[in-house]
Amino acid sequence: MLARVHPAGAAGVALVHVDAYRLGGDLSQLDDLDLDTELERSALVVEWGEGAAERLSDDYLVVRLERREDDVRLVTLEPHGTWATRTPDLRLAG
Repeated sequence: MLARVHPAGAAGVALVHVDAYRLGGDLSQLDDLDLDTELERSALVVEWGEGAAERLSDDYLVVRLERREDDVRLVTLEPHGTWATRTPDLRLAG
Protein backbone atom coordinates (compact mmCIF):
# COMPACT_ATOMS: atom_id res chain seq x y z
CA MET A 1 0.00 0.00 0.00
CA LEU A 2 1.35 3.39 -0.99
CA ALA A 3 -0.73 5.50 1.42
CA ARG A 4 -2.70 4.74 4.55
CA VAL A 5 -5.11 7.00 6.42
CA HIS A 6 -5.23 6.69 10.19
CA PRO A 7 -8.52 8.32 11.26
CA ALA A 8 -8.61 10.99 13.93
CA GLY A 9 -9.79 10.17 17.40
CA ALA A 10 -12.50 12.18 19.15
CA ALA A 11 -10.54 15.45 19.22
CA GLY A 12 -7.51 14.63 17.09
CA VAL A 13 -6.31 15.06 13.56
CA ALA A 14 -6.19 12.27 10.98
CA LEU A 15 -2.74 11.06 9.92
CA VAL A 16 -1.99 10.22 6.30
CA HIS A 17 1.15 8.08 5.97
CA VAL A 18 2.74 7.72 2.53
CA ASP A 19 5.52 5.24 1.75
CA ALA A 20 7.29 7.27 -0.93
CA TYR A 21 10.02 4.67 -1.39
CA ARG A 22 7.36 2.51 -3.07
CA LEU A 23 7.07 5.10 -5.85
CA GLY A 24 10.29 3.85 -7.42
CA GLY A 25 11.05 7.34 -8.71
CA ASP A 26 7.66 7.72 -10.43
CA LEU A 27 6.45 10.95 -8.81
CA SER A 28 3.31 11.00 -10.97
CA GLN A 29 1.88 8.38 -8.57
CA LEU A 30 2.25 10.92 -5.77
CA ASP A 31 0.17 13.38 -7.79
CA ASP A 32 -2.43 10.66 -8.43
CA LEU A 33 -2.98 10.29 -4.66
CA ASP A 34 -4.37 13.85 -4.56
CA LEU A 35 -2.69 14.43 -1.19
CA ASP A 36 -2.88 18.20 -1.39
CA THR A 37 -6.60 17.94 -0.60
CA GLU A 38 -5.69 16.23 2.70
CA LEU A 39 -3.33 18.98 3.87
CA GLU A 40 -6.04 21.19 5.36
CA ARG A 41 -7.56 18.53 7.61
CA SER A 42 -4.79 15.98 8.22
CA ALA A 43 -1.20 15.59 9.24
CA LEU A 44 0.66 14.20 6.25
CA VAL A 45 3.81 12.13 6.77
CA VAL A 46 5.82 11.12 3.71
CA GLU A 47 8.36 8.46 4.61
CA TRP A 48 11.48 8.58 2.42
CA GLY A 49 9.83 11.56 0.74
CA GLU A 50 12.73 13.91 0.18
CA GLY A 51 12.49 15.22 -3.35
CA ALA A 52 8.81 14.33 -3.50
CA ALA A 53 7.04 15.76 -0.45
CA GLU A 54 8.07 19.35 -1.09
CA ARG A 55 5.94 19.24 -4.23
CA LEU A 56 2.85 19.20 -2.02
CA SER A 57 3.36 22.45 -0.09
CA ASP A 58 5.85 25.22 0.60
CA ASP A 59 5.25 24.59 4.32
CA TYR A 60 6.85 21.35 5.47
CA LEU A 61 9.16 19.96 8.11
CA VAL A 62 11.92 17.50 7.22
CA VAL A 63 12.67 15.14 10.11
CA ARG A 64 15.94 13.27 9.70
CA LEU A 65 16.71 10.29 11.90
CA GLU A 66 20.29 9.13 12.14
CA ARG A 67 21.45 6.06 14.03
CA ARG A 68 24.96 6.53 15.31
CA GLU A 69 27.47 3.75 15.84
CA ASP A 70 26.84 3.83 19.61
CA ASP A 71 23.15 3.06 18.84
CA VAL A 72 22.07 6.58 19.85
CA ARG A 73 19.55 8.17 17.51
CA LEU A 74 20.00 11.75 16.42
CA VAL A 75 17.00 13.77 15.23
CA THR A 76 17.52 16.81 13.02
CA LEU A 77 14.66 19.15 12.08
CA GLU A 78 14.78 21.18 8.86
CA PRO A 79 11.85 23.63 8.73
CA HIS A 80 10.55 25.18 5.50
CA GLY A 81 7.96 27.90 4.98
CA THR A 82 5.83 28.62 8.04
CA TRP A 83 7.52 25.78 9.93
CA ALA A 84 10.53 28.08 10.35
CA THR A 85 8.48 30.29 12.69
CA ARG A 86 6.75 27.38 14.44
CA THR A 87 9.84 25.41 15.48
CA PRO A 88 12.18 27.78 17.39
CA ASP A 89 10.81 26.71 20.76
CA LEU A 90 10.70 23.01 19.93
CA ARG A 91 12.97 20.97 22.15
CA LEU A 92 13.65 17.27 21.88
CA ALA A 93 14.19 15.26 25.05
CA GLY A 94 17.02 12.79 24.90
